[in-house]
Amino acid sequence: MLKMLTPDQALDLVLVNTTRRPSSVVPIELAPGLILAQNVRADRDFPPFPRAMMDGYAVRAADAGRSVEVAGEVAAGQAPTVEVTPGRCVNIMTGAACPTGTEVVVPVEDTRVDGQRVVLPEPLLMGKHIAPRGSECPAGSVVLEVGHPLSSLTVAVLAAVGRESIQAFDLPRVGIISTGSELCPPGEKPGEFQIRDSNGPMLAAQVHLARLPRPLVLHADDTAQSLSEALAQTADMDIVLLSGGVSMGRYDLVPAALKELGVNAIFHKVTQKPGKPLLFGRKGEQLFFGLPGNPQSSHFCFHRYMAPAARKMAGRTAVEPERQALLTRPLETHSSRTLFLLGRARIHDGQLEVQPLTGKGSADLFSGQLANGYIQLEPGDNQLEPGQPVPFQFMGERR
Repeated sequence: MLKMLTPDQALDLVLVNTTRRPSSVVPIELAPGLILAQNVRADRDFPPFPRAMMDGYAVRAADAGRSVEVAGEVAAGQAPTVEVTPGRCVNIMTGAACPTGTEVVVPVEDTRVDGQRVVLPEPLLMGKHIAPRGSECPAGSVVLEVGHPLSSLTVAVLAAVGRESIQAFDLPRVGIISTGSELCPPGEKPGEFQIRDSNGPMLAAQVHLARLPRPLVLHADDTAQSLSEALAQTADMDIVLLSGGVSMGRYDLVPAALKELGVNAIFHKVTQKPGKPLLFGRKGEQLFFGLPGNPQSSHFCFHRYMAPAARKMAGRTAVEPERQALLTRPLETHSSRTLFLLGRARIHDGQLEVQPLTGKGSADLFSGQLANGYIQLEPGDNQLEPGQPVPFQFMGERR
């Protein structure tokens, strides 16, 4: 097991040890939010015939400026029964197949109707308001590739090419264990020396915002038996998050409990603030994250390490892009570790600006509640002025 990695080394190890989930067949209406696990091809030309793009008249280009006879009508879904010939046109509806001989579709509003005849404008441009057969998508072409994020618009594409179901990568299932005998549920009145469990609901909310299935949320007291019983309930989870109990105290039982379970500890401790005691391990394809108990530490470690692992498992792009944001106020820091500070970013005059939200430590729940991302600062002494660019990464919950 490696110790005291840099944040980048730790993230690399997490992703190297993360395996993409298998795929399953899902109905297309349930596909948005998933990632496509197969190529999809067009089963026919789109459009499958020369298609009128306006309500109007199918005409010959040479009849521009003339009065021509209306020889018939064709609506969407109907087979054309009349040809367009010199001096004769066909009344046509949007989406209908253009009759043989059609060179231009003239919109109704550009014509003048005189009984059974229509006066056409001039000039007429060949092919105007006609979508040629196969112009949008030829038969056999790949319309969606493996790895494509599925949305309501891609569902329309799938339906158009005749798919009622699709192969998509499974989403990882997450188990959360809040550890600590001092914790009570949010809805209960805490004892004199207890606190309410905020990490469990917070992590569950992060799982939800990561577009993952509803997690299994458990609590374990500071005993080996309680922790072992909770871990046993997460045996079929793909990712297990344990909040608290990963440092060096007498009741920090998570490392020993994971070892007893057969988890291979890949690293323990990262040169970062918050979240130095982060533990990461693997058992088979199952991933385990031992998150520090302080709320900001747990939140940050989820954002930087667990969320990328979950995205990779689901077939998504693992790491969200980093941006440069301009500071809105001076910022002075002194640290031997890489700092990740909560910040609130916004676009102002076309520039991304960020306000640091510094509080009273990683146990402070209240100072950073308006944050929508993290500022990253390298170790050492940093004295930054307003307007200076800093690396910034949005959370999954922009507000």
